[in-house]
Amino acid sequence: AKSVEYGTGLVVSPQGHIVTSLRLAEGCQVIIASGLGDADRIADDKDNGLALLRVYGTRELSPLSLTHEAAKSGAKPAEMTLVGIPDPKEQDGSRKLTEVKARLADGSAIELRQPVPMAGFSGAAALDAQGQFLGMMEMGNAVLASVEAAAPPVRLVGANTIAGFLDRHHVQAAQTQTAEAKASVVQIICVRK
Repeated sequence: AKSVEYGTGLVVSPQGHIVTSLRLAEGCQVIIASGLGDADRIADDKDNGLALLRVYGTRELSPLSLTHEAAKSGAKPAEMTLVGIPDPKEQDGSRKLTEVKARLADGSAIELRQPVPMAGFSGAAALDAQGQFLGMMEMGNAVLASVEAAAPPVRLVGANTIAGFLDRHHVQAAQTQTAEAKASVVQIICVRK
């Protein structure tokens, strides 16, 4: 693991709860939600690769609404846009939101429309053509040679899975979208020893 790693998180409650990739949040001495301050890791879901963070203090947040039904498996592949904040090295020190066109392939695998640097995109929001939230992009480790079935290296963790995770940890997610889903995307910085 890198000593400083960048990823993406999604603000999911007005109280400062953020969902991100568990892989990004593991082993951090300090976790920072850019523009919001220090974050505490308060729960995780190893089966689905999710981590729940929380920032404290009063501020205006634009939490994501999780009411949209995720794409059904078996349906034709859904076109989607991944919205995240790349590693600053990928964009000359900037922290701009970046959109990447993709589609849902077999199961939960995500196929990118064109190869692009994905550093910092773990935890990115997956939005449908209408800008509705489908789920979160999770990047696993690539498995080079194995006889066992492996999770796709880039996969979708559906909105329903995330909503269930929040329910289990008594987080009251936003019921209505107050702004565009993109407004809930925040850069997460993990600092390790």
